[in-house]
Amino acid sequence: MAAITGLGAYIGYKLDEHYQNETPIYTILLTFIGFSIAMYNVIKQANKISKSNDDAYDE
Repeated sequence: MAAITGLGAYIGYKLDEHYQNETPIYTILLTFIGFSIAMYNVIKQANKISKSNDDAYDE
């Protein structure tokens, strides 16, 4: 989760540096997108684990 968010922040920082933005819009935007992708993956994995646990109790 931290790796995906960190990668988004790093790429955003480099884009802001390259385009010489006064406000770090790319850093903010790509950090948010990276965090959203990471949370989606966490929720997806949690649902998968929960489903496998429910199936184990049904048997």
